[in-house]
Parts: sequence; C-alpha cells; structure tokens
Amino acid sequence: MNGSIGTRFVRFLGAFLLVAVAAGGLMLPGAVSAHGDPHPAHIHVGDCSAPADVVAPLTEVTYPGDAGSVALSDSSVELTLEAILAEPHSIVVHESADNISNYILCGDITGDPVDGSLSVALGELNGSGHAGVAVLTETDAGTDVSLLTVEDATASGMIHHEADVAHPSHIHDGSCDASAGVVFPLSDFTTAGGVESSATDIETTLADLTAAPHAIIAHASADDMGTYIICGDITGEAVDGALTVALGELNDSGHVGVAVLTESDAGVSVQAFLVPGAAGGMMMDDASPAADMDHDMMTADGEEVAAAIEGFAFAPGTIEIKVGTTVTWTNNDSAPHTVTANDRSFESGRLEQGQTFSFTFDTAGTFEYFCEYHPGMTATVVVTE
Repeated sequence: MNGSIGTRFVRFLGAFLLVAVAAGGLMLPGAVSAHGDPHPAHIHVGDCSAPADVVAPLTEVTYPGDAGSVALSDSSVELTLEAILAEPHSIVVHESADNISNYILCGDITGDPVDGSLSVALGELNGSGHAGVAVLTETDAGTDVSLLTVEDATASGMIHHEADVAHPSHIHDGSCDASAGVVFPLSDFTTAGGVESSATDIETTLADLTAAPHAIIAHASADDMGTYIICGDITGEAVDGALTVALGELNDSGHVGVAVLTESDAGVSVQAFLVPGAAGGMMMDDASPAADMDHDMMTADGEEVAAAIEGFAFAPGTIEIKVGTTVTWTNNDSAPHTVTANDRSFESGRLEQGQTFSFTFDTAGTFEYFCEYHPGMTATVVVTE
C-alpha cells in the first residue's frame, strides 16, 4: 500500500466516524451495540505471541447495525511510528471490558513504512471469527491509527502465499451470486505489511453503483482469472459520500476483506484490503497469552506466594493456599490496577506499574476479587485449613 492510499484512508476514517457518530450509525466508546459490547483496543509492547504492557489505548471497536458488519476505529497516539517499530509492538483487540483478558484480534506492527504509512494485518484469536487491517500514519503529533475490522470473517480455506503474485480485481455487473461482465477494472491487490491492498479512482457515482447490482471481485492471478477468491456486493447507504463493503471468501481462498468507496468530484475512490480469514495462514494460537496464566497454585501453610497483574489479567487466575499464607501481587502493566475483594476484606488501593500489595489469609474460605478500574479482571483465592 502506498503512502497516498494510507493518508487518504486515514482521512476518510476520521470524517466517516465523525459523521456516523453524529447520525447515530456508530456508537461512542462505552455504548453497547445491538449485538455485543464494544471491543477495547490497545497498542501493546511485545508481539502477538506474548503481548505485555499497554502503551497506548485506541478507540474501541464497535460494530454498527446488524451482526456481520464492518467496524471503523480512528485514534491518534503520541508515539512516533519510528518508536513503535524500534521494538516489538502489537495491536490487540479484546472481547469486551468485562472480559478484557480474552483477545479476539492481534497484529504485529512490523514492516517498512512507505511515505510515512504502514499497514498491519489483524488476525483472529480465540475463534472470534474477526479479521481486519490497521493503517498507521505518521503525523506531526505522533501516529494516527485506523482500524477497519470485519465481524464474522470466517474462511474455510488456508492461504498458500506465493511471492509477488498479484490478484486482479474488478467491479462487475450483478451480485456475488450471479456476477456478469466487468464494468470497472481496479488495481491489482498487492502485498505490503501483511496486507494485500488495492486503490483505484473510477469515473462513476455511488448512486449509479448502488442503483443496480454490482460486486467487487478479486481473482486468483492473471493466469487463473477463472478462480474468484473474494466477492462483495456493493449495497447499503452511503454516509457522507462513503460506503463500506465486506469482502467474503470464495473457493476456499482463505481471504476476507473490506472495501471503502468514497465519492469525490472526479468520481469514486475504491480502496480495498484483503487479510487472512478465520482459517487463514497467519492465525495465532487458540488461546490468549493471558489465558495460559489461568492455572491453580497450591502452597503449604505459612508460605509466601507471588502473583502477577499483567496483560489486564490476574495470574494465576485461581490460587489455592493454606491458612496463614501471604499472597503478594505485583502490577506488571503500565496501566494502574487494584486488588479488591468482592466482600472488601482486602483492598490494595491504586497500584502503579511495579508496585506490590500483600495480604495474609488467616481464615479459610473462597475469596473472589477484581480490579476496580477494570471490573472484567477477576480472580479467586481458595484458602483451606
């Protein structure tokens, strides 16, 4: 993806979000959509195999309308793109504020920016069925981070990467169920930063494209034009001269994606992205790194036990100890947390990064606790005689 594509894409997202929120089409952070909670998103230190501290919060991902829709999130962070790329960082999207430790999307921020813009593929985690792309663009104040994700982005096939294989694409007459001739050629999908992208300006209007059935189709290669790998019907209502189209998998290609069609004085700008779908070749393990911490711990009477707060989770998730044992929690996250018993039998107060809290359990029982700043973070201490 070239720099002009990234810049235009980021500017479009900003304008689209402002108008959509004003119109009620997208919900503000903290709102709940008709088919699920908003998905918190952050830039973390570390790659997707082991994301650690949050270094920058991003605008929550919220799907408007019906299930299976496209979500847009636009943020500005003070970190420079150079600083982000200087060590491993990743973009993580979480299931919800109440289940912050379950990751549904992740993408490693790697690659070489082109004209100050970098695209990152966001791959599925934990069987979420989501897929997407992030575009990071340098600004005078830091970095603009735009996320475009697709819900229910399932794919049955696996992607078999071939070097420098471009996917021709077009706008066809007809729908994905019954496509006909090519109406407008689009630029080939080519790979940059783990994302395959295409950008084309065509001489038409969104009104003409939506007045009759049209579809965006990408082909396997110039040598295999008869095999379609994705398709998306150009339907729906444009918002402030822009329309998003989900691109679904065809022929077990493993690809899914999204296209953004923006009206201009010269016609329509078509910017499209392909990423691996839920069964695609870049998928992560089936468990969040935080989930691997959720194991039991047994101790003997009078011992001291160390516990961690990291990745927006308590680790271990369940601690089994004897009466008289002291548990010490250390906050390893950059964000503040608390260790607060549901019955208020112990309260840490605000713990900044590196700070600890200790409590000695002198009575038997089951003690559930949580973080007052992130109520979805919960854990349990089981104390026996």
